[in-house]
Amino acid sequence: MLVLCLFGCAPERIAGSGTGEETTNGRVTGIVTDSMKLPVKGVEVRLTPQEYDPVRDTAPPPKQLTDSAGRYTFIGIDSGTYLVRSMASDQGLGAVAPRFSVRGDTVRPDVMQLEKTGSIRVRLPSDAAKAGGYVYIKGIGIYAYIVSGAAWVQLDSVPPGRMSSVVWAASKTAQPKVIRYDVPVAPAQIAGVDKPDWRYAHVLRLNTASSGADVAGTVVNFPVLVRLTGEIFNFDQAQSSGEDIRFTSKDSLPLVYEIERWDAANKLAEIWVKTDTIRGGDSIQTVCMYWGNPQAASQSSPQQVFDTAAGFSGVWHLGLPAGTVAADATFYADNGTATATVTISGPIGMARMFNGSSSMVRVTGPSLGKLNFDENSAFSVYAWVQTNALDSMFHSIVCKSNLQYGLQMRPKNKWEFCTFSDQTRWEMTRGDASDNRWHLLVGVRSGARQYLYVDGVCADSSIATSASTLSRAMDQPLDIGHCPDGGTDPDRFFNGSIDEVRIAKTAYGADWIRLCYMNQRENDALVKW
Repeated sequence: MLVLCLFGCAPERIAGSGTGEETTNGRVTGIVTDSMKLPVKGVEVRLTPQEYDPVRDTAPPPKQLTDSAGRYTFIGIDSGTYLVRSMASDQGLGAVAPRFSVRGDTVRPDVMQLEKTGSIRVRLPSDAAKAGGYVYIKGIGIYAYIVSGAAWVQLDSVPPGRMSSVVWAASKTAQPKVIRYDVPVAPAQIAGVDKPDWRYAHVLRLNTASSGADVAGTVVNFPVLVRLTGEIFNFDQAQSSGEDIRFTSKDSLPLVYEIERWDAANKLAEIWVKTDTIRGGDSIQTVCMYWGNPQAASQSSPQQVFDTAAGFSGVWHLGLPAGTVAADATFYADNGTATATVTISGPIGMARMFNGSSSMVRVTGPSLGKLNFDENSAFSVYAWVQTNALDSMFHSIVCKSNLQYGLQMRPKNKWEFCTFSDQTRWEMTRGDASDNRWHLLVGVRSGARQYLYVDGVCADSSIATSASTLSRAMDQPLDIGHCPDGGTDPDRFFNGSIDEVRIAKTAYGADWIRLCYMNQRENDALVKW
């Protein structure tokens, strides 16, 4: 059987406690079918309150067998919230209907279709492993006692569906403790509850098939962008700054991550998660996200995500915090100094807006030499860009020294990746530019070859040249939004917005670049929540 990561969300709030305070003549009736949707006779059906504890609650829940039409009916039901579970134990089949409320009326739960039952394998919290007791599925009636010294407990014969919570109790009288909310169980599979100190978990699917990012090749050491919004994530379940966020691979191995932004007030977050391998043409690969541990300390680590050993020479997210510091996410920590920039909403959290006359970010840190590259070596220059206007001047986007290399706009509405060669000329690769929307530009130098990618597609691999009598300067800064030797000349400043600037000592391939674009664009095609 396959062990799955778990989805997680807050338990549904439904009126009614199931305490039986108010006696009514409620009625619950429904149907059980087989896999062909035909009614099944003689299947056991139980009606249980949503808070049912099969060890503590000695009164057994009502049960009955379905009739020849597959129908069951419970009458005289107290007000409350309930679940209905059906079992054909001799065949290893089961089903469960979603929770519903009874208020003195007739309730007809969803038709239950019998499927192969599964299991939930639960890693025990350290205190549970020591204290013993039992683990149960709330409201279902399935439980298992903890064996002394065991690290795991397994709940078997679980009907496929979403279990509201898996709970541990040290004894009948002890206060129960939720181990994990909202556990999905697939037919004939084992759902694994790992990291028991985290109450919530959710699977993120990485889809590189044609229905997703549409990337054919395998990509390694890739930082995946995970966006969270209030529509898909309950920020109240996590710590105020996301300190308890964690990620694991499908094999439960921890993945390093960086929280670029965590804005609980506005219910927005952007997180970079480093993956070892993303296979091309694959729609079933996953990572698992955990949260809901009030004792956990943050493990956000930009230096591990954007590892210099993986080729990152400089990474500037250009978002938060606003102000004069533009932090470098790599180990080199070549932070930039921002002048006259404004923090705005960008494609990845927050970005910087440049005014076209005095705005820039200048990088002059102690590791500046790491941003120099030999003429025919391998390196890449990367930036998200939105220009406010197309005109007849040059405008620098990212520039090292006097265009030792850089991305820029040039007259006649062109994006351009430019490198300086042989002390005699610039070599330029170009693509058509457009204004007032975000574009991902990636310039790649690979030996004597040169490429410019626009929005994940190679726009040009030819090289135009322009003669020069300048020397190939190596000791000048790297500027974002300006050319270092341009002074106050307006045709050296950029008029628009820039986000996520990267310099890498590797020649990015077409699959890597496309995956970046498809993941980071507004409508993310890679990560499926």
